[in-house]
Amino acid sequence: TTTEERRPFDATIRIDVTLSPDHYQETFTIEIDRKTPPQPTLQVQFASPHSEGMRWFPATNPQRTLKSTRSENGTGVLWIIEWPEPGEDNLKIIGEREPIRMEGDISLPLVRVNNATTQTGTVHLAASPALSLSLNYTDPLTVTPIAHNEFGIISDERLAFRYNPLADIFAGAQPVVSTTIRPLQSLITVRDSTLTAYLGQTNVI
Repeated sequence: TTTEERRPFDATIRIDVTLSPDHYQETFTIEIDRKTPPQPTLQVQFASPHSEGMRWFPATNPQRTLKSTRSENGTGVLWIIEWPEPGEDNLKIIGEREPIRMEGDISLPLVRVNNATTQTGTVHLAASPALSLSLNYTDPLTVTPIAHNEFGIISDERLAFRYNPLADIFAGAQPVVSTTIRPLQSLITVRDSTLTAYLGQTNVI
């Protein structure tokens, strides 16, 4: 590892998963607060392999596709992405994966940013009102639920939690979401549901 690669920065990771009855899509937003001149690339480690294509772009210019390479490294998938703006101290990079057909349970894709001095991560699930969601996660994951009143005003977001990117990405089984179609008579109560989540429980939202 060179001196350039060790230069410190902080990272904030937000993972958005949007579900419909037929497919779901994942978006990864990474905010970088850089304390020194940049390293040449950003390394994003995924906990598990995936075959779907992904496009990375700067939040300030969604039409610009960043140069990136993907490799499987025995523990998941590593994406190496070029720094979009060498002169900027703060930047936001977004990765969008191609839509994935809904086929059974969904393993949530926890990620971390390699070489970051500190980093935090959140996962946010949004879904059609026609879907009922259940989330399964167990020790040793350090999942911390986020209350519904932190979601914002009007949103399809149904569940959110914080995780520790350094501790959780390789801490065994990743969180899993199961979906079922809601009965028609229950749809009117969707937005009144509350989240009570504890390690080791299944939580239906």
